[in-house]
Amino acid sequence: MLQPAPRERYETRILYGIADWNNLTSWRNLTLNADSTLPGLGPSDLRDLRLQIDATLGNANGLLDGNETTAFLNWLVAKGPAYVTTDGFFTTNGKSYNSTLSSFSVTVSPTLGIANARVWINATVQYKVKGAPPFITTGAKSYDVTMTVAPDSDAPSYKDSVYLVQLPRFYEMNNSATKIVPTNAPVTATNFTLFTVDPGVMPAGSPFPQVQMKVERSLVGTARARAIGPAGKFYESNTDFKKYEVFVANNTEITYSAATSTHPIQPVCVLNFTWTFTPSDMRWGCEPKYKYTQNGTKVVNLTMRDGGGNLSYRNFTVFVDDTPPIGQIRTNRTVGSANGATLQVDEEIPVKFDGGFSTDLAFPGKTGVILNSGYAWDFDMNRTVDATGRTVTWTFHKPGVFLVNLTVTDSVGWKGTNATMTVQVNDTKAPVAAFEILDPEKDWAVISTPGEKKTIALNASKTRDDFDNLASLTFSWTIPGPISQGGTVLTGATHTLPGVNVSFAWEDWNQSYKVILTVHDTGF
Repeated sequence: MLQPAPRERYETRILYGIADWNNLTSWRNLTLNADSTLPGLGPSDLRDLRLQIDATLGNANGLLDGNETTAFLNWLVAKGPAYVTTDGFFTTNGKSYNSTLSSFSVTVSPTLGIANARVWINATVQYKVKGAPPFITTGAKSYDVTMTVAPDSDAPSYKDSVYLVQLPRFYEMNNSATKIVPTNAPVTATNFTLFTVDPGVMPAGSPFPQVQMKVERSLVGTARARAIGPAGKFYESNTDFKKYEVFVANNTEITYSAATSTHPIQPVCVLNFTWTFTPSDMRWGCEPKYKYTQNGTKVVNLTMRDGGGNLSYRNFTVFVDDTPPIGQIRTNRTVGSANGATLQVDEEIPVKFDGGFSTDLAFPGKTGVILNSGYAWDFDMNRTVDATGRTVTWTFHKPGVFLVNLTVTDSVGWKGTNATMTVQVNDTKAPVAAFEILDPEKDWAVISTPGEKKTIALNASKTRDDFDNLASLTFSWTIPGPISQGGTVLTGATHTLPGVNVSFAWEDWNQSYKVILTVHDTGF
């Protein structure tokens, strides 16, 4: 069975000095498959790195020898770094960098000499700020770091481009102030002191995406807190770590996390964290659990202490919610609240249902949150959710009486009492009449032409109605000409016969007769 080729990794790592914004070290690490190609080696359509080296730098005998491996390494060195100058790739406060070519070095993994093995190419180069002086000032409160990145490529094999930047000590990336241009580009920028920029695949011909990062000073690390579980029992109403606010369900054990805190030297979760949930109730560790049993607004303090005794504090607000929401139904065909009301509407007419007038209090004086996913609608009385969302447009395709049910669940999982209304859907579709001619002498087979003075049966059991069953419909047959039923001759121009099935024989022949079947439903 065919298996997808492993992803090729194109990793670029940028390292600032410990306290230096003017000098960079860049590592360019490529992990290539055996069938990879490199620009500058030929033939360009030859999907084999080793054969390309042999053809371009060797004797083209189809074998890679030691001299050709050495020639390949020299060729890489001669090509120089991927970015001689970082214009259009990497800037700090708008300043780009020049490479110092004497610092450029390349190593190739020993696997190059092993057929079909993956190959690692690692290059290192140092950069100095371009156009200095003036130099980039050290010790500033913040810096603007801009990176323009090459997106991933999925042809002919997947090339996964990843960029990592190690900031000077005591600085971190402010995720909330970081911008990606264009805003819909498939790029993620994560972490803080050693941050990662990971682009995805973009449409052919798209400009390279740009990440505009705001880097801020953090002298003793930054304590950050947030709730992380369980899902559906908390809602982050403000995710700015400086103004963090979260709704949590009362009497529910919530997991909090300090894992997004930052420290310039130490791994975060080895630090000492003290959580003060109430003046008399504390927890410790990177991810403690805590359950409030009283509603209201709580101010929680997180204190982060590092090995040197430096402290960082963070206060955040917890709204303890113990109140279910109250559902309210409105429609575009009713006035005001439709709870308990009856709406009459013809079948196939769209009706807009709106739960937006539902209310939720987390506790007296504090408005709760109902997410769009918290509105669940049941239109066909089968106790399953037919649609979700604050507003839903629904069409009833069949007549009848339906109890519409709205269940509202707030952002921390409290479910309100069901709001209901009745919809009476009027029957506006006539039955679809259909019948067949049956021959009782041929075991009630379907025929197209009756025989002379032979009894036939007209059967309308294939008639359909979108509300009534067959037994509830009224059938009336208009039969022209003299006919007989059970040996009795019925004279006259026309005869009206009731029922889903009628049997008779025509007395006169060599004539054309028009039979009319009329079907009435009970209506609604």
